[in-house]
Amino acid sequence: MTDHDYDHPSEPERAFRRKTTPDDRLSALPDDILLYILSFFRTTDAARTSVLSTRWRYLFVRLPDVDLTFSEAHKCNFMDKGPTLCCHARNKRDMLLCKSIKFINFANRVIMLRKGAPIRKFKLLLASVIPGNSVTIDSLIFAALSCTLQEVDIFIYSDKNWKLARAGLFSCKTLVTLKVIGGEVDLVLPDSVYLPNLKALHLLELAPVDAQSITRLINACPLLEELELGVESHNLSKRLLTRAVDLSSPSLKKLILSGRLAGCSYVIESKNLEYLEYRARQTQQISLDAPNVKYLIYSSLDSINLIQNLKSLVEAKIRVHCSSYPTERGFSLNDLHAFVNGLESVKSLYLYHSSLQALYLCRELLPTFKNLTDLSLDPSNDLFLTNYDHTCLWKVLPSLLKNAPNLEVLIFDQVFRNSFSASEKFECVLPEAIPICSVHHLKEMEIKKFDGEEHEFELVRYFLKNGISLTKMTLCGVVKPSSECCRRILSFWKCSEDCQILFKELDSNRI
Repeated sequence: MTDHDYDHPSEPERAFRRKTTPDDRLSALPDDILLYILSFFRTTDAARTSVLSTRWRYLFVRLPDVDLTFSEAHKCNFMDKGPTLCCHARNKRDMLLCKSIKFINFANRVIMLRKGAPIRKFKLLLASVIPGNSVTIDSLIFAALSCTLQEVDIFIYSDKNWKLARAGLFSCKTLVTLKVIGGEVDLVLPDSVYLPNLKALHLLELAPVDAQSITRLINACPLLEELELGVESHNLSKRLLTRAVDLSSPSLKKLILSGRLAGCSYVIESKNLEYLEYRARQTQQISLDAPNVKYLIYSSLDSINLIQNLKSLVEAKIRVHCSSYPTERGFSLNDLHAFVNGLESVKSLYLYHSSLQALYLCRELLPTFKNLTDLSLDPSNDLFLTNYDHTCLWKVLPSLLKNAPNLEVLIFDQVFRNSFSASEKFECVLPEAIPICSVHHLKEMEIKKFDGEEHEFELVRYFLKNGISLTKMTLCGVVKPSSECCRRILSFWKCSEDCQILFKELDSNRI
């Protein structure tokens, strides 16, 4: 057979080769489809797929998102053809250092191969950082910022020498979203700070070196709409402890505060603010002037000063504590009364156990919640309380229901047996705790954790017997449609023939 015969095989030979040679269907796909498939992988994993075909060896560098993750247990096989850096490592630290260098080299190579092509999102997770790598980290972030970057998500832990300011994060004109989580990383701002297009800023587990750096950063973001701060600081100077951290911004719509900024006060003023979540600790005072807030989550021992009532409030989730002694942290009775009055326009209200106990102290001063249609009660053990009194639910409930004339939905997270006294039967206490007149206008009732206890059956029977407007009762928990519990409940007489009784498995999603 001549060489010509090999170059031009016969038709039977071509047919045989088609049958015995596997088709490379992936390489035949258009680049757009291949890029879509690769978009589901982290950048390191997408890079490994390049061994499948030379046609798309460097296709992964065209992905709009760059996702780089390194941890101590990270497998470092980043296509290096040279000698293995870790082959002579003598201990764990040397091994980690070699791996981190290898990872940074790979990450820089990814950015270089893009040749300045725009990056939509740059994610960098360094869970294990060797001290001394801060310069290489800075150069990597700076290179990414030069690619018309829109979104940055950075998590860097354990390198105390790394400073945010050096990476150029606070002077990028194209950034729209910036998220930084930095265990033991100081929040240090450069002299020049300006982020003209930034709309979302998330700073978590950072320690500001001075209380005013946060205010300066907010003022440098004229389009800022969403701000999340989880700052930690225990070493502020005494001079700064008396100064307020001003978080005011005319464009701000969503604000989430957590962490611990010891000794400082917060000032929040924004007419456009619609969502406020406050979980901070150890602040001196919070002053809020945001009349258009619609959603409020407040879980703190710190008292809050409402400059004006939240008339636009739609939904509130409250965990507060009323202090019994001058030295105890929490709301004073006067502050609590003012805070509760500020919530009088709310439509949906969720109260934790500590809040129920606090409201009981000022039950005679509760405002009329004329817009309240949904009330959720969680009498379970609360982190804010050392002495649990489950009876406070039944003690404060009459006042709450009396001051909510338009209530339609009542939800119990769970129902405890405790009532006014151990000698009283639960069914005898119910008419006093939940007046029949309040039950008449309810349309829905729900128990999130129904355990099939006798007092729970009595509560269900009470609502079915007196709920003339009741259209739905939902019981979540151990009950099953075929169980004896269900059959017993379905046998209860219903005042409203239109009432549906629904049995569901326990919902892991808390309200």
